[in-house]
Amino acid sequence: MGVASPIARLPRGLGRSGIALAAALTAAVGGGALIAVARAGGDPPASPGTAAAFERATGVRIVRVAVTAGGGLLDVRYSVVDRERGHSLHDAARPLTVVEPRSGTRLVAAGVHGAHGAAELPPAGTTAYTLLRNTGTAVRRGSTVTVTLAGARQEGVVVQ
Repeated sequence: MGVASPIARLPRGLGRSGIALAAALTAAVGGGALIAVARAGGDPPASPGTAAAFERATGVRIVRVAVTAGGGLLDVRYSVVDRERGHSLHDAARPLTVVEPRSGTRLVAAGVHGAHGAAELPPAGTTAYTLLRNTGTAVRRGSTVTVTLAGARQEGVVVQ
């Protein structure tokens, strides 16, 4: 007794042409997905508001946001991961801003970023900082904030 071929077990009417059609559709759909990924540089698109989307748009990775100086300042630590796009740190029209969504409080960078002057970027991969005045201690440890820079935003950043 021989082993039945898979085609022999298919519902009547599907046969070899149906399998060929299914294989062609699978290849077309899968091939289209591969082409779309290749056109995007090999990386799948990131959802707006995520850390990955923020990093791609600005060239900056948010390392942490922390309350300091008795609650009067917010210490925003970041790393420039792409020096070309990292110049977004110097976009005076759309500066680094921390938004506390419950109260709507916006803390805006004044243009000086840590030990680096307004025209200088830190070396790629190093961590730098910006201090923001935490007006009325609106942002507290444990708060969840949104960081914006040059039109990009990173939501859900938990304040330390």
